[in-house]
Amino acid sequence: MSNFSNTYLHSVLIGLDQFGAALFFNRNDITISSICGLVLNNDYDSLKLHRWQVVGCRYLGKLLNLISTNHCNEAILGDFDRAFDTIKLTEKL
Repeated sequence: MSNFSNTYLHSVLIGLDQFGAALFFNRNDITISSICGLVLNNDYDSLKLHRWQVVGCRYLGKLLNLISTNHCNEAILGDFDRAFDTIKLTEKL
């Protein structure tokens, strides 16, 4: 059985997650899970979030980490990996 992170379904779910971030946070370059991780780590000043977004992310981040250990920090690393992959794909242009 293949690793879920290399599946088509995983790619679609990441895309939906980024779409949600675009809708609720005006950010299409990061996932909601990563935003929650930044909020939980108190490293979100550059995101310019409203108070309701910060409160919501704290609750959602704690829930995500409860369901899947260290989910939000792993999501941040996943966003870094996708950004580096994009750079590699486009650096020859």
